[in-house]
Amino acid sequence: KCVFFRKIIAQNISNLTNNDIIYLRYPIFITSIPIILFSKKKRFKIIFEHNTIELDEFKLHNGKISLSYFHEFFFGYIIRNLSDAIVGVTEEITNYQLSNSKNKNKLNITIGNGIKVNSCKLRQIPDIKNETIDLLCIANLNCWHGIDRLIQGISNYKGNFKIILHLIGNGKEENNLSEL
Repeated sequence: KCVFFRKIIAQNISNLTNNDIIYLRYPIFITSIPIILFSKKKRFKIIFEHNTIELDEFKLHNGKISLSYFHEFFFGYIIRNLSDAIVGVTEEITNYQLSNSKNKNKLNITIGNGIKVNSCKLRQIPDIKNETIDLLCIANLNCWHGIDRLIQGISNYKGNFKIILHLIGNGKEENNLSEL
């Protein structure tokens, strides 16, 4: 994916102007730094969207410190400072990213990742004729999706309905989820 991304950007980068923006979900890897550095010459803007506090998440991966952790530890500050703005999905994440940036006043915004549960009214369980509930999850199966928690919740369920979970996709967590 990274090579494909770099190829697309490299093919189109010369056409970008100071009115253009590249919006990237963070983290990116060191191989993408030349593209970002080139952006400083061309003056188009780079915005990073942060969905987590990377060092905490990377440290927790399967109880081992991952290559991503070292990448973030050594290069995260540099890469973060090359951005023109930061988008976080929670105030905590936005504030963390700003505190780990040279420019504490960098343009930023928090855009929630999900829904406000309190904005949804509780509803009555519908009268279901079928005693089976089918759940469908289509994803690149990674630990942060929480599918393991869903499986554990289904395992603990003591109600009257039979629950079937359909998983479509693959990824790093596929074997772990199969075992669960």
